Amino acid sequence: MCGTPPFNIPNICFVHVALASIDDAGVTRTYLVEEFIDEATEGKFTKYISNDSPSPLPNLNTKSSEISRYLSFAQHVQYIKTKKLTYVADFQGGTTLLTDPQIITSPNLSESLFVEGNLTHIFTLFEEKHACN
Repeated sequence: MCGTPPFNIPNICFVHVALASIDDAGVTRTYLVEEFIDEATEGKFTKYISNDSPSPLPNLNTKSSEISRYLSFAQHVQYIKTKKLTYVADFQGGTTLLTDPQIITSPNLSESLFVEGNLTHIFTLFEEKHACN
């Protein structure tokens, strides 16, 4: 079945990122640099879904609510496609650029994957807390 979906698909992506290394007198410093999210073009920086719940945050304006519902749908697809092993959370940024996501994994994979933001105890609540839309 082809055609236009019955809902709006936001045009969003993650910012471009890179590592930059500088050698200075035998000391190498490495920095993570990322694309700037300009509020003048992207609107107010918004957290759509945090890493401690798979539910969109409440009290978002209409545009942000539409984006958060789409991101929630994307989480559902990730959860199913990874055979219930992982999903992306902590969606935040502008209206077309997102930054600093968090990978949430099943405790069966490892408690130490993706550092402290990987709240594996929250993962176990995904099916209970995630609202299909």
